[in-house]
Amino acid sequence: MITKCVTGAKLQAVEATTEVVAEQSIKQAQVLNEFSKVLQDERLKDYPLLEIPEKDQEGIRNKLNEGQQANYLFGQKVGTYRPGQMYRTDWGVIVHIDQVQYYSRPEELPWSTQLSDEEKAEYRVKAPEGFDYVHFSKLG
Repeated sequence: MITKCVTGAKLQAVEATTEVVAEQSIKQAQVLNEFSKVLQDERLKDYPLLEIPEKDQEGIRNKLNEGQQANYLFGQKVGTYRPGQMYRTDWGVIVHIDQVQYYSRPEELPWSTQLSDEEKAEYRVKAPEGFDYVHFSKLG
């Protein structure tokens, strides 16, 4: 009977110790996770922002997360993005600019045959300097 009590007490002590160790491990993992986020945030600050409107971000984010190259047509930022450079996104990803194609007018765009005359006129108003069609990939 005494042996059972001692064994039971040892078992309880081991279980209590295991629980404490598990709690400490969880806390350590949370601290490391937070530290990792801080390092990531600091690393991201080293890169300029790839400015994509919020309404267009989800589709681009999905493509990048699937390992695909994404692209975006910039009309107000002609000459800003250059091949070989790296940028950060609003959602915390670093991207590499693979290619930039310049188009001086809407009629030169690869999909111009799908645009109405009104849409082409709108493109001219929004981007009188032309367009940079930027292709980029997710790093890491």
